[in-house]
Amino acid sequence: MPIVRYSYRLKREVAMLSDEEYLRIQQALRERLAAVKGYRKEHGTSIEVAQRNIRPVSTAYYERLTGQVLASANDLYHVQASLYGPDCSACQKPLRTPRAKMCAECGFQVE
Repeated sequence: MPIVRYSYRLKREVAMLSDEEYLRIQQALRERLAAVKGYRKEHGTSIEVAQRNIRPVSTAYYERLTGQVLASANDLYHVQASLYGPDCSACQKPLRTPRAKMCAECGFQVE
């Protein structure tokens, strides 16, 4: 079950996925990348045009799983809970990584 936590990359609280839940998203993101590449090759368009014309299955799966809507499929790269560290003891936001020595949000030095 997703846990709602703050994402310093997205600058808001989002539903974070476990590694098991994220596996399906990860596969869908790989398929989307291949589809964008194929669309660009076939139509000779820019990345932006190709991304607009490829339906992101990955975001639809995330929405079904969490009930939240993300701004773009690129936001999905920032919703895997294991990428973040524990909460900062000063501001209560998650640390940037599990090994972080400083909070990216408030600058607190972690011991």
